[in-house]
Parts: sequence; C-alpha cells; structure tokens
Amino acid sequence: MTKRFLCLLFLAICILWLNISNEFISSPDAPLHAYLGKQLSTKPLSEWIVMTWDGQREFFDHPHLMPWLIALSVKLFGVSTLAAILPALLLATMTVPVVYLIGRLLLNEYFGLLAATFLVCTPRFVRSGRHPMLEPALEFFVFLSIYFGLRGFRDKTYRPFVYCGLALAFAFLTKGPPALLAPAVLGGFYILEAWSEQSERLFLLPKKKLIIATGTVTLVPIAIILGLDLWHQRMTGETFFGRFLSFLLKNGTGGGPNENREPFFFVKVVYQHFWPWWPFAVAAPLVTLFRVLRHSDRRLVRATQVGALGFFGAIVGFSIVLWRNDWYLNLALPAFALLVAVPFWLWIRPESMDRYYSRVTLSFAVVLTTLCAFFPPLFAMPRPDYTFISGARSAVHEQLAGERISDCLEFNHWAGAFLVRYYLSAERVACGEKARYGMIRAESAVLTPEHKILYASHPFLLVRYPN
Repeated sequence: MTKRFLCLLFLAICILWLNISNEFISSPDAPLHAYLGKQLSTKPLSEWIVMTWDGQREFFDHPHLMPWLIALSVKLFGVSTLAAILPALLLATMTVPVVYLIGRLLLNEYFGLLAATFLVCTPRFVRSGRHPMLEPALEFFVFLSIYFGLRGFRDKTYRPFVYCGLALAFAFLTKGPPALLAPAVLGGFYILEAWSEQSERLFLLPKKKLIIATGTVTLVPIAIILGLDLWHQRMTGETFFGRFLSFLLKNGTGGGPNENREPFFFVKVVYQHFWPWWPFAVAAPLVTLFRVLRHSDRRLVRATQVGALGFFGAIVGFSIVLWRNDWYLNLALPAFALLVAVPFWLWIRPESMDRYYSRVTLSFAVVLTTLCAFFPPLFAMPRPDYTFISGARSAVHEQLAGERISDCLEFNHWAGAFLVRYYLSAERVACGEKARYGMIRAESAVLTPEHKILYASHPFLLVRYPN
C-alpha cells in the first residue's frame, strides 16, 4: 500500500463525507429505500426476505440488498438521515479503490491513481454516493466483479472467479439485470484479447480453465439467487424473482409510468451531467487508436477496452429499456473514469506523479476540509423542509406511529409519503384532509390554545389539532 494510494483514500473520504451531517434524503427513490430498510429493521432476521410497501402489500420492484444494508444501519444507529445514507456512502467510498485496482491491473499504478482520482472528482459520482439509492451498491459490486474476473484471467487461477461470481450475485441482488454489465464487459474484453497479437495475450486462459471459470461465475450467483428465492417461497408460498422479473418485463421493456422513447436519452445525460470530464472520455478511444497506428504503442489498449465496454455498454443496455431515468447511467461512472484517465496518463509524466501527486491531493483535501469547517454554507444546499422533518424525528420519536399527518409543506407526493413513514412512522395525507396532526408553515398558521406545538423549526411547525 503506497503513500500515494493512502492520499487517494484520504481525498475520497474528504470529498464524499464532506459536511455529511447536513445531507438530506432527497433523491427520487431514496425515501422509499430508507423506509423499506426501517421496516425490515423492526422484523426478526428470518423475515427479512419479505419486503412490503405498507406492511401488507408485498414489494417486488427491486431485490433486497440495499434495504438490507439500510436495515442493518438503522438497527445499529437508529432512525436518522445518516443511518439511511451510510451504506451508500461506504460503498461509494470503496468503489474508489476498486477503480484504482482495475487501472493498476490493466496498466500500472499511475493509471489506477488517475482513474480513481477522476472518479472521486466527478460531481455526479459524489452526489450519487451521498444518497440511499441503488446505484452506489450496483457500481461497487459490478466493478468488483469485473476486477476479480480480470484478475482471474491474468493469474490463471480459479479463486478470483469465485469472488467474481459472489460480487455478481450481490450486484444482481441490488438491481437485477443491470448486473449483467459485468459478464458483458468481461466477455467482450476476452474476445478482444483473443484477437490481439500472440505476444500480448496475457489475459487468456487455456480452454479447460476457461470453461471452469465460466461455469463458476455462472453457477455461484445462480445458487445464491435460488437459495434466497427458496427462502422467500418458504415464507410466502411464491417466488420473489419470478415476480420481480415479470415486473421488469412489464414496466421496463414493455413501457410503464415513466416510459421514455427518446432514443438518445442517455447520450444527453452524459452531455448534461458527466461534466467536466466527458470530452476526455469521448476522446480516449481516438487517442488510443492514434497511439497504436502512429507509434505502435498498445499500452493503453486494454484500459480503453474495459472503459469503453463498461461506459458504452451501459448506454446501449439502458437504451433498450423504455422506463428510463437519468440516474441509471451512474452505473457507468467507474468505466467513465477509466476512459478519462487515458489521455491524462499520456500527458502527465511518471516523475510528476511521483513528485506531486501526494502533495496535490493532500493540499486539495485540506483546503476543502478547511473551507467546509469555516464556511459550511458553501457545501450545503439549504432545505428547511427536509431539515424540519428529520428534526421532528428527534422530538417525537415513535409517538405518532400509525397516525395521519396532513402535509401542508407540499413535499413531493411520492417522496413525501415515505419520508413521513421513515421519520415519523405515520401516514401522510394531503393538506386539508382530516388528520390529528399536521405539518404547517408558521407564517400562515392560525393557532388556538387548543393546538399543541410538538416541534418547531422556522418556518415550519408540527402541531396536534384540537379533537
């Protein structure tokens, strides 16, 4: 473990964990995942295979891994914003060394450092890693699977393929079919390696070992998924993954409430959100091709292949689905970072990396931390409504469990319902509907002595209405 790698980890922790105490659960499905985790945390471990929307209707929209991790966090630390965010935050932090290891395996340590540094300096990655969405876990396990697959190809041993299969199983348990990006990248890379010149085939296996490796990577996740499905069948009498895949076919490839037929949707996502590095990622294959044709320099070929297969594979794969959202493409961020590092590896000399990398990363991390300590508003997006509802949890705990709360703060209808369930264990109803409790704005409130203020955080109040 080199000093430069430790500096990279320190930088990743500083950026991802910066001002985390002021974060809030605001991403589209984040309140749902937090609520599912909280629900599971109240059940015996033997019942964690069954997820429900409201304690009755079973949940089949995605598999269990992220709700399980959040449930474990809530069980350890209690219901809070940080408890919901913590699993995604840890997985995002661990994705940085995974990208470093892939880059080092494909080329050298300097390339790994550059790729991992560009990943943690991509605003989209930082934002994604600070919310309890599925993508941080999916990124980590997909690229961990890719790393172990590449390691098995190079070392020509079986153990890495067992780890590859385990990581692939966890990726599937996060979001299902998008986990197939890992075997697609490994398969594409292996085919390209077989087409390369004989002297450069460092990642090829003998035929017998290839068959055993393929079987291992296939059977390990299948065994885990079948085992969990049998657990679910024993608890409920029906298959989970059958219902889950049926849901995906109906709402994903067959259209659904978020159907989007725009053919270049994810290309626009790259242009709009993968700044400031996307021009370098797009240029990477051209730079590599130029080096091969002009200078017969093939050192960057493997890194470019893995990056391009992961990045463009995710775009093509998600473009098949009609149910599209811009955060789906966060899965491609580690591959994107590998591509970004390609031109910079040519421009930055090894001597410069040796001399300046540790100094620059440490200086940048210290400056960020200092600014955050003295000027926290620079790094926090003030959302009084989210601050209010998380603060209300500290005041009332579970006193409002099962009650109806009228929401006059106008939270998003989808997210608001799960925020109220997660923090207050209550049911959200629209402003004006009959309810015993209400979240209201102080400036427009008309209160009488019969109203009881349970919690106040300017400019909002949590009140109990007169009987």
